[in-house]
Amino acid sequence: MTLALADLRSLSALQLDALREVANIGAGHAATALSQMTGGTIMISVPQLEITRLEELPPDLAPNEEPVAGVVMDMLGDLTGRTLLVFPKPTVMRMAELMLRRPQGSSVALGELERSAIKEAGNILS
Repeated sequence: MTLALADLRSLSALQLDALREVANIGAGHAATALSQMTGGTIMISVPQLEITRLEELPPDLAPNEEPVAGVVMDMLGDLTGRTLLVFPKPTVMRMAELMLRRPQGSSVALGELERSAIKEAGNILS
């Protein structure tokens, strides 16, 4: 069974709260996994949940047009759709450094290796 976007947009407040709670629990598990991988402390905030078409992303994802990095993950199976994780540039750079066990401030650009690390972090978080 697959849900159409229209079905997802009509979820009740209780159903949306349940999805937020699942995302929160998953983020906690992901933070633990990333912490174990990097050997450092990973702090997370409560995930935000927004159901929208990818083409209709809210403009507040990048306030003041600050650069961000995003990881899109396609889901197939009982639940079909996409997740989008968005990180401010300083966060994504530090995450790449942690994943690659590099000193803080040593990464200045998202090269192929850094992108691969961020994709893996996105895979864990999703």
